[in-house]
Amino acid sequence: MDGSGQNLERRYRLEIWRETVYWMQTRCSDLEDLDRERDAASIYTEFRLKGTG
Repeated sequence: MDGSGQNLERRYRLEIWRETVYWMQTRCSDLEDLDRERDAASIYTEFRLKGTG
């Protein structure tokens, strides 16, 4: 998300961007396609530790 979206979210308390299970799966898949398995594993671990979903 770019900075303007973050500012809108803070200013108006909007939930413009949210980490969902679908987001996490898509992001990890994209990273694995780019041979960035460690980054994908890191996102997966952080997602699970936060209990997001």
